[in-house]
Amino acid sequence: MTSHKNLELPKINYQNRLERMKDLAQLKPGDAVYIPALPNIRYFSGFSGSAALMLLTVDSATLVTDQRYEESAQIECQASGVNVLGIPSAGQLAEVARLLRGVKRLIVDPRQISMEDYWQLKGAAPNAELVNERGLPEKLRLTKDAAEVARIREACRIALQAFDDVYNQLEVESTERAIANMLEARIKELGAEDIAFATIVTSGPNSAKPHSRPSEQAVGEGQPVIIDFGAVVDGYHSDITRTIWFGELDRDLKRVYEAAKDAHAAGIASLEPGVSHEAVDAACRAAFVRHGFVDKPLHPSGHNVGLSIHERPFLTPYATEPILEGHVLTVEPGLYVPTKGGCRIEDTVLVRHEGVEVLSQR
Repeated sequence: MTSHKNLELPKINYQNRLERMKDLAQLKPGDAVYIPALPNIRYFSGFSGSAALMLLTVDSATLVTDQRYEESAQIECQASGVNVLGIPSAGQLAEVARLLRGVKRLIVDPRQISMEDYWQLKGAAPNAELVNERGLPEKLRLTKDAAEVARIREACRIALQAFDDVYNQLEVESTERAIANMLEARIKELGAEDIAFATIVTSGPNSAKPHSRPSEQAVGEGQPVIIDFGAVVDGYHSDITRTIWFGELDRDLKRVYEAAKDAHAAGIASLEPGVSHEAVDAACRAAFVRHGFVDKPLHPSGHNVGLSIHERPFLTPYATEPILEGHVLTVEPGLYVPTKGGCRIEDTVLVRHEGVEVLSQR
């Protein structure tokens, strides 16, 4: 359920999403889409629990969950009009079989189900053709509408406010774990539904490991501190990284920081409708090369973000898909020198026809 404070968020048009899904899947009578991934279920129904599946046909949308969630699901799915069935786990397969009677073509994403589930589906619908369609719901989720952008913007606002509040309390000798704990607590105090992911705080030589877990290491003067954090508002994530330091940053690491800052700026400047994910990644990498850093970066230059913290495609050399108006992506090029340290700067960015909007900057 939504837990943000003092904010009236725009209503989500679930019926429009369901109709767009039917069009995208080219559903006909006798067809159905099996939707097992929780972010996709939330996208179409509003259900925020941890156990459910959905079936979508031309004339119905049904959510099957267990009885723990039945009451809350009925409330959460009122806006979407999705039918809710509370079925004990042991009886859900039989219920799915009932719902699939008469289905001749069942669309599934093979990346979202296990082999066991796949064969159970075949057993439940022995006369249906199982059609593999990768990323079908996610293709809709990439383009965010105004209601989604409002939620991501609020998730960014909360995360930034929490960072500012914690930053003002930091001092040399604060430990990585203490900083992470303070930031996560403050994000929740400010009204976020949750943190977007386990907060990353990594300092000194540890900062050369992009996703090192926070430790009891104390922050030292002149050493970089990478802080990667985010908030969730009504299911939608923000993702932000800042690199800070106390005193005067080590000269070699200052060069690393300047390269990361320029790569970040180059990536954002390259964002526009129609450009490929690959091209944005290339712009970030070219900036590193201009600064004399020619080694391959350790991670993608960013990713789409929304109901999931990581949404495909990522900003990589292999992602040729175009970025479209309404996409929300992170731009997060990082540079890491083994045993020395690293720097990363990341913002959550909305792509619009008239230009990008950096949602995670004041």
